[in-house]
Amino acid sequence: MVLHSAIPGVRDALVVHCDADETWVSWIDEALADQGFQTHRLSWTADGEDLGRTIGDVLGGGVSCCVVVLSEAFLAAADYSPQQWRTALRDSADLLDRLFPVVVDRAQLPAELPLEVRQQIIDISDVGEQAARERLIQAVSGEPPVGRVPVRTREGKVRTRFPASDPAIWCPWTPNRNFSFVGRDKELKALHARLWDAPRGQARVAVTGLGGVGKSQIAVEYMYRYQSEYDAVWFVRATRTAIARQDVVNVGAELGAPSADDLQAGIDGALRALLEDARTRRWLVVIDDARSAAAVKDLLPSFPGQHGHVIITSTDENWTDIAAELPIQPMSAEESFRYLRSRLPETGDEDLQALVGYCDGLPIAMDLAAAQVRGAAQSVRAFLQSASERGVDQYQVKLGRHEKTVAQTYLTALDSVGREVPAAGELLRLLSFMASAPIPIRLFGALSQDSGLPELADLAQVSRGFADSSALLGMLSEIRKHSLATIGLQGEESVISMHRVPQRVIVADIAEDQALRYRHAVHLMLRARDIGAARTSAQWLVMLEIWRNLESSDGWDCELCAADISCRQMMLHVIRALMIWSESTQCEAAAARAIAAWTPVLGPHHTDVREATLERANALRNMGRAGEALELDEALARDVAEMPDVRPAIAIRTGLNRGGDLRRLGRFADASTIDTQTRDRAVDEFGEIDRLSLMARGNVSVSYLLLGEAANAMRNDEDLVRDQVRLRGDGDRAAFQTRTRIARAHRDMGQYRSAVEMQEHNTYRCERVFGPHDATTLTAKGTLASCLRKAGQYEEARRVASTTVTDLQKLIGDRHPEMVLAMTELANCLVRTDRRADAAELGRQALMLAVEVCGTDHPFTAICQNNLALVHLVQHEPFEAETLLNEAAQVFAALPTDHPHQLIVAANLATALWDRGEYTKAEDLEKQLEPKFVQALGENHPTTLAVASNRVTTFDALAGDDATRRTINNARWRRTVAAYQRVLTREHPDVQIAEERRRRIHIALDAPAV
Repeated sequence: MVLHSAIPGVRDALVVHCDADETWVSWIDEALADQGFQTHRLSWTADGEDLGRTIGDVLGGGVSCCVVVLSEAFLAAADYSPQQWRTALRDSADLLDRLFPVVVDRAQLPAELPLEVRQQIIDISDVGEQAARERLIQAVSGEPPVGRVPVRTREGKVRTRFPASDPAIWCPWTPNRNFSFVGRDKELKALHARLWDAPRGQARVAVTGLGGVGKSQIAVEYMYRYQSEYDAVWFVRATRTAIARQDVVNVGAELGAPSADDLQAGIDGALRALLEDARTRRWLVVIDDARSAAAVKDLLPSFPGQHGHVIITSTDENWTDIAAELPIQPMSAEESFRYLRSRLPETGDEDLQALVGYCDGLPIAMDLAAAQVRGAAQSVRAFLQSASERGVDQYQVKLGRHEKTVAQTYLTALDSVGREVPAAGELLRLLSFMASAPIPIRLFGALSQDSGLPELADLAQVSRGFADSSALLGMLSEIRKHSLATIGLQGEESVISMHRVPQRVIVADIAEDQALRYRHAVHLMLRARDIGAARTSAQWLVMLEIWRNLESSDGWDCELCAADISCRQMMLHVIRALMIWSESTQCEAAAARAIAAWTPVLGPHHTDVREATLERANALRNMGRAGEALELDEALARDVAEMPDVRPAIAIRTGLNRGGDLRRLGRFADASTIDTQTRDRAVDEFGEIDRLSLMARGNVSVSYLLLGEAANAMRNDEDLVRDQVRLRGDGDRAAFQTRTRIARAHRDMGQYRSAVEMQEHNTYRCERVFGPHDATTLTAKGTLASCLRKAGQYEEARRVASTTVTDLQKLIGDRHPEMVLAMTELANCLVRTDRRADAAELGRQALMLAVEVCGTDHPFTAICQNNLALVHLVQHEPFEAETLLNEAAQVFAALPTDHPHQLIVAANLATALWDRGEYTKAEDLEKQLEPKFVQALGENHPTTLAVASNRVTTFDALAGDDATRRTINNARWRRTVAAYQRVLTREHPDVQIAEERRRRIHIALDAPAV
């Protein structure tokens, strides 16, 4: 091999390396180039040539020197036995003055290295960049390095960051690098190319393939191999969506995003912080073990340019329009041979080929097989014989070819470990029923000897001395020796985890009655982690850990847990935590499963069954499924009436739920009756200042608002907020919600300026306390938008309404009643700012959504119909408006007589008649309406004055040339305008319309408090 520069006087240097060390090679290239070297690269393992011959050919071919990058990956990839190492180094021993081995990562060099070679070694594995540069240049060139290192290379490229320096941000729970990683160089290069060559903002790659094929290992190796190309690296554990959501929140905390009580608000804040940070730093985010695209699509950052890359690993192959796909196949026979050679260097080629055929290209099977051969000190043939005799035909499900290999390999290793250290075998069996995410090892210290499994007695004995136990260390050492689980550190805590493929293998090998006992042993352990109410982020993380292990161990379905009060209480605490932290879907599913398991054991009247039913109904209502929630709550109310609960709070909470369900369903009068009864019962039972009493008093205020009794609502809430602050302090969430209702009452009473002032302050404080994307904050913003619109500040109202719609959609999704109200409010603002086409489109979308999620007879649907009709009126389409208004009137007929909503729809219908030139019909209708508005709202309410102003235009149309009628109408007009100016000021747009006397004032309906 002849490699040399064509430029006289320029020294040549060949850098021999393995593909895993590309970033080190780039750094060495640049350092030598600064010193005047012309560098060449040779990926030695790719050639498959003998190392000694390769080095000898290079140095004999005119190259000034040869730098060999020695790392754990290089040594693992070498496929060399000790004898081959001795031969290779002897072949190049006479060229040692030009051979420079460079150790880059504390690689454990072969003991066979002769003294002369060891003296040539340049160790830069434990020093900083300046010292590493000095050592390398001094050794290779015999000269001191150049004084100042230019910012860019001679080719004008950005310099490679020193590979030993970590990125500025590195996720603390990133898996450790596997220094035994071998092969997959083609896949890693393809992954690198797809990320860096992707169009701006589209650098997402989904690494897909069957379980155990090595997808996660490829992603982790990429993180370490190319870490010098990134300034920040984050790892998201996506096996459970709830864990993935929290991992995304944590990156926001790392970037200083404001903390938020609401999980979705935390996710949104984190994604925004990532977007902003990626403008100045190169980011890599790995989403590991995603179950599907739908499960993680809302967690994927949208990086603005080429400074943000996303890698996803998944067994799901459907990533169209989400990410480019990189399918991973089992390793080829050649790669498998190299992989196993690196783990079994003393094994003969024939035996290794037999093992290659057995493992069928699956890295997980090869790791297990190699560990078993080493750990059990048996021959390959003995292992293969044991594996073939280890039957897997008893499995409930049909195993594919690859799955059968993994099952046989893992169970053979498990049998061996169980014989040597029984406690280790039991720990692995117990671990197979837990989450595949890292588990704190100290959790096993809570293992009870009363688990019902005699097999766990040894493990329980070892666990009692968890803090300092030689038996424990021996048990963990046995597990590590056979590669049956991963043991490491997460922060300062020791953790253990098992891949979900072998987890399934072990579970399938255990008889069902025994599996139930193992699962329950997990549940008994988890009780030690239960902290009750999860009110802080740290507490939520603990409950999240319990939840994922309950999910993995089928805790919600466990009959033994159903009979154990401490287990049931733990599960209720987890269900409530899911509810508090906006995981309504998971909450509903967990509660439903708990109810199904507990009812046969405890009976339907048991307090814990009723508690779970209440939480499930709450979750259903929050998911927009109020009809299903009401069915549950009504049935529970009948049950409690027939057989009163030992806890009076159950009956009161049932009443609170029923009122909420009825309001969501638009049955405002029925809800008011239930709310009043519930309040009276709560106050009689617990007093006015009790938590449940305060909630019931708040619900009564909501009903007042819905029934058009704003003054009553305001009086009730002003007393309520004082008691809430006295009981829980000024930062209480319920107190903020009450303040929002007080602002709505001011708005509904026509006191727009005071409503705006009050709600601007309240919204600002909500953002400070809960974050800008919290549910309470978004409710406050929606109210603020309507108050601003009522006050005539249309552009500011539109801005607030627009951000509310965007943020609310991320929080609760598209199909939710709250989205209906937010969208129709934004449409109101759009039409007021002359964005008529946008208003019409959004108004139609809101109405369609209302019909879909609420039904045709729901008040929310009628609100959308009224507000869309106003868009048609602005566009001079009175017939279309009239149709919508008549439909709305039919819905509102179910409300109490002369409810403000009924009157407003009728007033807008008069405007539609006026637009059609039917002035007499308009006058007849307005003549009936005007005294009703005075009675319902007061004579100086802006809506009453709007109706009076509109009636002036009707009189003008009817008066014609009749001077007397015009004189009377002029006097009416002056009175109306004067009153309007006093109430709203001359600058208000509606006052200006009244002054012009040519146009009609359109009256929108506002989103109610539910």
